[in-house]
Amino acid sequence: ITEDSYTDFDTDITAVYVDRNDNAQPITLDPDRDNKLSTGTIEVEGDVTITYTNKRNKQPVAIYKTGLGEFETITTGASFVVYKASEFNDDTQSANDEASVVAQGTTNENGILILGKLPIESGEEFTEYRLVETTAPAGYDLPDYLMKIFVYPDKVIGMQATGNMLIKDAEEYSDITDKSTTVLRVWNNPGV
Repeated sequence: ITEDSYTDFDTDITAVYVDRNDNAQPITLDPDRDNKLSTGTIEVEGDVTITYTNKRNKQPVAIYKTGLGEFETITTGASFVVYKASEFNDDTQSANDEASVVAQGTTNENGILILGKLPIESGEEFTEYRLVETTAPAGYDLPDYLMKIFVYPDKVIGMQATGNMLIKDAEEYSDITDKSTTVLRVWNNPGV
């Protein structure tokens, strides 16, 4: 039993057969063979159920930059850096010395920054990131609070200040070609 590997997905295969007494019996997969079952010849009486589970190990994420109003697009550019939460000190709001940058960039003329595909740590239910705004658009203040991104196999959640970030539909943006991208609205307070 095999399944082709899909980009950005982990594959898990389970096989079960029903024995003479109507009990479900697992067929043991060889853990050394990745997503393949290799046990030689198996003879069973009854039905065999094979389940393929594909779980995302990365999620495409983008930022849509606005002022306080939801549709107030900031087109002058804002720069961001993304770190794993485990490599970031929330108290000082700074990256640890050994921290590596996961993603970075500046919003384009339409207020969009594509962060790319943020990975989910192997074996974890989700991975938490810190989004740090390093340069605010002209006339706006840098945030003085943590911005968090939680990446799950089936969703992305962003938090800014005391609430969840609004999730926008990637279909609305011609800049974003991967329409499975989660677009998080990030806002700034006007400074002047």
